[in-house]
This record gives sequence, C-alpha cells and structure tokens, in this order.
Amino acid sequence: MKIIAPRIPETLVPADRRQLEDMFAEEMDLCRLQLEKADLQNILLPDAAFSQCVFTGCRLAGAQLPKAEFVDVTFKNCDFSGCQLSGAYFSRCTFTDCKAVGVQLQDATFKQTAMFRCNLELADLDQALLAGVALTDCRLSKAWITQCRHRGLELTRCDLTQASLHHTPLKGLDFTSCQLDQVSLSAEDLNGSIMNIYQAAQFARLLGIQVRSE
Repeated sequence: MKIIAPRIPETLVPADRRQLEDMFAEEMDLCRLQLEKADLQNILLPDAAFSQCVFTGCRLAGAQLPKAEFVDVTFKNCDFSGCQLSGAYFSRCTFTDCKAVGVQLQDATFKQTAMFRCNLELADLDQALLAGVALTDCRLSKAWITQCRHRGLELTRCDLTQASLHHTPLKGLDFTSCQLDQVSLSAEDLNGSIMNIYQAAQFARLLGIQVRSE
C-alpha cells in the first residue's frame, strides 16, 4: 500500500523546548520546525497544531498532548512512552524506530501514516480511526486495539502477542506475516480476516471447530 509521504520543506527552523513552549503560549504557528534531541518530557501542549515539522531523537515521555494535531510530520528515534495523545490527529506522518510504550491514543485519528520498527507495547488505541495506515516490523504486544475503525490498514511482520482486538472488525486484514499468540478477540471479529493455516488453527476453537491430528 502506498502511503503519501509527509510534505517537508527543505528549510526548517531549529527549535528547543523553551522556544516551543513560548510559541505555543503566544499562539504562534508550530510550523516548519526542526527539533533534534529535544527534551520534551512531561511538556504540556494540549490542542497544539504541528505542521511540516521534523522530530529527531526527541524525548516526549509523559508529554501531555491531548487533541494535538500533526500534519506532514516525521518522527525518528523518538520516545513517546506514557505520552497522552488521546483524540490526537495525524495526517501524512511517519514514525521510524520510535518507542511508544503505554502511549495513550484513545479516539486518535491516523490518516496516510506509516510506522517502521516502532515499539507500541501496551499502547491504548481504543476507538481509534486508522485510514491509510501501514505498520511494518512494529511491536504491539499487550496493546489495546479495541473498537477501532479502519480503512486501508496494513500490518507487516508485526507482533500482536497478547493484544486485545475486541470489537474491532478484522475483515480484510492480512495477518499472515504477524505474530498473534494469545490475542484476545471475539469470534465475530474474525470474520473476513486473512490468516495462515497455523493462525487459523489457533482461533478455530472460537468458531466451535475441533482440530484433531491424524
């Protein structure tokens, strides 16, 4: 699946935490910024709107960014662990080698977004919207991917061990390259999903099927 890449201008303005907080307080546009190895832990920026920005090696653990908006933004080697991003909006964004253990993404919206080699263990994506989203080599173990809506969601070599997928319709999703050990879901959620023979056997009992070896 082709994801539209972020539209990043050639020239960006370097910024740090203090400058970011000052711009937010003065209601200035958070646009065309380059943040490199910035310590943004526990920063408070509710409803902030970022556009055409690059975050590299930034620490956002515990940051409070509810209902923030990110359009044409790239994140590389950033730490979002425990970050509050409920209700956030992401469009044409990329995440590469990011850590987001326990990130709060309830009711978040992702459009035309790609994630590569990201750790989203224990992430909460309850009621998120995923439209045109591709996750590759990502860890989603023990994550809550519940009551989600999706259109054009692609999962490649992702680890969903012990993840909860309850009330997320899985029709059309291809899990053949993913790990699904001890995933929690309901039989009706499985309808129309694509799995390999070993995965299908794992979930057969949910459908009332008894599998016997010869």
